[in-house]
Amino acid sequence: MEVDNGHYVYIYRNQNNDKVRYVGRGKKATRAVQHQNKSHNKNLEDWLQKNKYKLEISGPYGDNETVIAVESALISALNPDFNMRKESTQYSFRPLGVPNKYVSRLQKEPLGLNELFKNNTQRILLVKVTDKKLRR
Repeated sequence: MEVDNGHYVYIYRNQNNDKVRYVGRGKKATRAVQHQNKSHNKNLEDWLQKNKYKLEISGPYGDNETVIAVESALISALNPDFNMRKESTQYSFRPLGVPNKYVSRLQKEPLGLNELFKNNTQRILLVKVTDKKLRR
């Protein structure tokens, strides 16, 4: 009897331009094809039904910790449209020195003027972050 060590990572790409649309993982390689019929991700499911795509599978990685690291790093680096950014921040790409607890802040869109002055904001603190020394 063959033993399947499992733990695979898979990528769905747009066939027309090779853009990575979704990165996932599963204990078996067959997990990757389950999205084609019914997916926990409705946007991905809709896209798969209407578009041509490529499916790439990598593994087996042998243990769950490794596959989580690979999936998280790919999501962080490729920023696929249909991932919901729930990957482990421990394995995310980020500027050197940013603590894990602040990584999710880097993924948020910058505030625009409308958001700054929404709800009759009375006080705003602006902080300029720079690596240059200030001259006095």
